[in-house]
Amino acid sequence: MGHIAELTLSTLGERVAASNRDSLDGSQQYVIWESRAIQNDYEVIPCPCALTCWCARHGCQGHYRIKPITFEQFLGRYVQLWAPPNARQILKRAVLDNAKFEGRQRRAVQPLQWLGEHWDMVVAQIRSHTRSGLCDEGVPVITESVTHLYDAKMWSQLYYDGIVPFDTGSRALIKRLGYVDPLNDFTAFNRQLFADLRIFAERHGLSLTELRRLDLPWTLTADIAEPAGGQPLSRLLDKILYSPAKK
Repeated sequence: MGHIAELTLSTLGERVAASNRDSLDGSQQYVIWESRAIQNDYEVIPCPCALTCWCARHGCQGHYRIKPITFEQFLGRYVQLWAPPNARQILKRAVLDNAKFEGRQRRAVQPLQWLGEHWDMVVAQIRSHTRSGLCDEGVPVITESVTHLYDAKMWSQLYYDGIVPFDTGSRALIKRLGYVDPLNDFTAFNRQLFADLRIFAERHGLSLTELRRLDLPWTLTADIAEPAGGQPLSRLLDKILYSPAKK
């Protein structure tokens, strides 16, 4: 696999479709929870950009933004998206009640506790960011340290249209392809991915609506609803680079 910008339309579509199929077959069923997150935790706002912005020049119909949800709602969705079923409740208790937790996801506890302590301030700041990762200088700058994949997952869930998560497998591919190691410079890594996605869209003459529709998880099962705003851009990029393990 080459850089995202170098992929053919069919290759990219096949990679995303395979990621969705593997996710549906996996124990966590990520695409099911992803659909529920999109329907309940996010809103599509009209594109606020000037006509000179890249997104507006490519038929942008709007951007995803987190709703003014509670931290408890965010945390409940986090464990559904990123933790296996047998770890979800204990991870929540570890974050909320400092319960002992020695599972693989233990590195998620501290950043989530920090987020809970600063929730009102953080979510207000994030809701003031109204651009997507494809907008001119639209990738948000993450000033907090991102030292583990669970930090990245948290920020990607906050900025659903502008920050890409990664996992151990996708990080290895990311480094092999020559992208910035996300643990060395998380913001630069995201800027590289969205810059390549721009080039890909231009090479294939795709509008933003067409680009979002390269990810079609609702075609797999009736349990997934088609979102009115199309798929979040960060999830499209994530699925190009990562496929979950099957059962």
